[in-house]
Amino acid sequence: MKFSLDFYNFIFKISSQIRFIGIYHHDHLDGQMKWGLESYMTKEETKKSLQNALRRWNERKELSSKLGSPVYTMTVYKLVKRATIELSDKTLILISTDIDADIEQIVKKLLGNKEKILEKLEIR
Repeated sequence: MKFSLDFYNFIFKISSQIRFIGIYHHDHLDGQMKWGLESYMTKEETKKSLQNALRRWNERKELSSKLGSPVYTMTVYKLVKRATIELSDKTLILISTDIDADIEQIVKKLLGNKEKILEKLEIR
């Protein structure tokens, strides 16, 4: 399943430092690199990375009875920063940013636009 360019454009406009958007929605994986940028990973590596993020998210949810539900996670790599954010029970978004990005601020903007993002996916 491919998601609309309108969906991706809406998220890319949140910050010019977003490099990649990955989405897991109702058992479908999709992703989009920012136009004009090269990915550091192959398509296969990207798909595996998205699957691993989903697996780790589900593992975190197992602790929700003790810690509360996870809201987002962040990882800093040498070349990029990444965040995984739950938009709904069946929807996760993963973003990669430039290494110097204020990823917490970007995550806050994404969470603040959660309803609009879900509308772009045409889900509730």
